[in-house]
Amino acid sequence: MTYLLLSLRRPYTALMLAGKKTLEIRKTAPKAAKTATPDLRVLLYETRSAGGCGMVLGMVRCRAVHPVRGMDLQEVCARACLTSAELYQYAAATGRSTAALLAWEVAEPVTFPQPLPLTAFGIGCAPQSWRTLDPAAVNAALEKK
Repeated sequence: MTYLLLSLRRPYTALMLAGKKTLEIRKTAPKAAKTATPDLRVLLYETRSAGGCGMVLGMVRCRAVHPVRGMDLQEVCARACLTSAELYQYAAATGRSTAALLAWEVAEPVTFPQPLPLTAFGIGCAPQSWRTLDPAAVNAALEKK
């Protein structure tokens, strides 16, 4: 199993953990996510910006990664909890068209009973977007919670 740490701003962390945000739009994805049957667990780190706590709040399963190209943009925005203006703004900020973006399909949200610090997973700082985690470190941290 592959574990990832994904940085999210508030309120998107809560929306994903509530099962309302089922797509996460990113410009990149790990190679393991692009397989036919990815087995990815994505830990959700809420950034300190916008009043976030700077902790890992829970986890989701990434079922698939789809290119946004060819998808209905209205559905993408609804499932990603974004306005079309926010989607286009993100694409422009990354120097890409919306068609070049990737939609991470997430499901099975689990909220941890207590938020966990990054140090519980053996890392000192949050990723800009996402990063792969050591499975042994994740398993040890989750056994302690």
